[in-house]
Amino acid sequence: MKTKWVLLAVWGSLLSPLPLSGGEPGSAGAVFLKLGVDGRAIGMGEAHTALTDNVNALYWNPAGIAGLRGPQLAFMHNFHFLDMRHDYLGIASPVGNGGSVGLAVNYWASGTIMGMDENALPTSEFSAWDLAVGLYYAREVSRLISVGGGLKTIIEKNEEEGGSAFAVDAGVILKPPQTGVSFGITVQNLGTNLKLVQESYPLPLTLRMGAAGKIPEVGLVLAADLSVPNDDQASLSVGAEYEIAPLFAIRAGYKSGSDLGVLSGLRAGFGFIFQKIGVDYAYAPYGELGNSHRVSLLVKL
Repeated sequence: MKTKWVLLAVWGSLLSPLPLSGGEPGSAGAVFLKLGVDGRAIGMGEAHTALTDNVNALYWNPAGIAGLRGPQLAFMHNFHFLDMRHDYLGIASPVGNGGSVGLAVNYWASGTIMGMDENALPTSEFSAWDLAVGLYYAREVSRLISVGGGLKTIIEKNEEEGGSAFAVDAGVILKPPQTGVSFGITVQNLGTNLKLVQESYPLPLTLRMGAAGKIPEVGLVLAADLSVPNDDQASLSVGAEYEIAPLFAIRAGYKSGSDLGVLSGLRAGFGFIFQKIGVDYAYAPYGELGNSHRVSLLVKL
């Protein structure tokens, strides 16, 4: 039961009030980079900085792909509100000596939008899309520490206008032996400004810190993340996963900081594994805007 009490102590400490804040809301560009991926991670309140240990780590913490035992493929489709589309593809494979490489493709499209003039009168329809493609490498430094990072290019396109930027993601995962607890820290979207037309916007730089662990006696996983972005207030994410049957789990979590109402922070989902294929679903409400449904697939090749 030692694992249980260590994990609960760490989890409780992350729930304590923290006087942290980020920058001005809406000051960053390429905000699609803040949309989380993977049904399991979203269903657990988007608390995944220290928990992820498969190809989806390319988004949450690239150190998590270190030590993979074989190639993995992940795909997610986000049935987003207002006809927006969000898709994610990740591929990772071990390359020897505890190292792994990965490729991630993150795509967002607005759907059809009605334009407005300065008098709020409709003009013509238009659409926009964003794309990020990244290459990553991670390695187990020791049984205790894994590190990883990657370089990605970001492209935004809005009708005839467009812009691009480059960014780095980097992270560390620490797993103290015989505790069942892991700790993670990652920096996302550290890079150049994105220039659109005559305006230049910083990327949504985010510092994430988290703790997670398992209580195998009861089939429970707990996780918590603190996220500090450059374009909003700091937020706290907490989540839990409970294995109600072999290879089947249910999840719930909460992400603070939303200005769309208290209920918009709720997250829930489930997942199951069949041989080398895992399927996960997550539900995320966004207040009056609508709901998001994420379905993801993980394949161990």
